[in-house]
Amino acid sequence: MSMFFLAIGILLFIAVTYIILHELILLRSSRSQSRSFTGYKPSKRAVTREADFQVTHKGKGTSITEAMYLDTAIYRITYQFPNNAKVKLYLVSTDGTIEKIVVEKAGYGTATFNVQIAKHYVFRVETSAEDGEWAIILKRF
Repeated sequence: MSMFFLAIGILLFIAVTYIILHELILLRSSRSQSRSFTGYKPSKRAVTREADFQVTHKGKGTSITEAMYLDTAIYRITYQFPNNAKVKLYLVSTDGTIEKIVVEKAGYGTATFNVQIAKHYVFRVETSAEDGEWAIILKRF
């Protein structure tokens, strides 16, 4: 008779362990799925990696770069300007509604700036050294 109760106890233990493990697996997998019974749907944002976005502009003297689309974000700019003349670098929207100075320096360095409205922009480079070459590398911060 004690063998019978031992066998029933082992079977009961196995059944309870199976149910607990099964529920844990279902709980873990349901976190990544949408919960239609509550109306909750996880966000479906496009994942963009910061390292993927990089724009390089090079030029000579006062000029305007090609247009580029910038999302709302913080950007880091690495610049190399002529050492003998101060350069003003403006960020200007292509429709002309936004214009702000990003850098006013000579030589090389880095700076950060914030884009608050996503749209197409250009950089306007103004310098007194018309023969001075410059380069800009723009990355998302």
